[in-house]
Amino acid sequence: MLIIEQIGKIEIKKNFQNYSNKKKFKNKGQILKYLSNKNGFLGIDNKVNFKEKVIIIPFGLEKTVSYGGGTKNGPKEIIKASHQVELYDEELLCEPYKKIGIKTLKPFKIGKDIKKALEKLSKINQNILDKDLFPMTFGGEHSITPGCIAPFVKKYKNICLLPFDDHAALR
Repeated sequence: MLIIEQIGKIEIKKNFQNYSNKKKFKNKGQILKYLSNKNGFLGIDNKVNFKEKVIIIPFGLEKTVSYGGGTKNGPKEIIKASHQVELYDEELLCEPYKKIGIKTLKPFKIGKDIKKALEKLSKINQNILDKDLFPMTFGGEHSITPGCIAPFVKKYKNICLLPFDDHAALR
């Protein structure tokens, strides 16, 4: 059973009955928890309290890179850089994150088998979608795409994929 909580550490529990009253997402007993607002995406002040609608999934997979390395650090660096973003939107005249509500999952173990890793990512995304929340995956390499979009394809007839990359990758 995968449980997302507001505070604490990632734990693997065989006996998860003690957690029966918390948000539960099925995923083989693994408990995934949120980073504090201050350490999560955008570095929002911990005093700000909101109901999340978007869940950031840091998925630093590094399995199929063809040159160099470091893609596993992509999510951590995206989150770190996001702390420098101006939160006030001059066109909307507000701080949109307060209306949207964004929480960031604590980083969790990603196995060595790429097929199992993508299945895990797919299950996490599916369970977040099942809770009527929006998963947003931060990765480091292109191979995570199937695990990200599979649950969306199951749930919606038409989807539009908007990938962000550090280069055009047109070869």
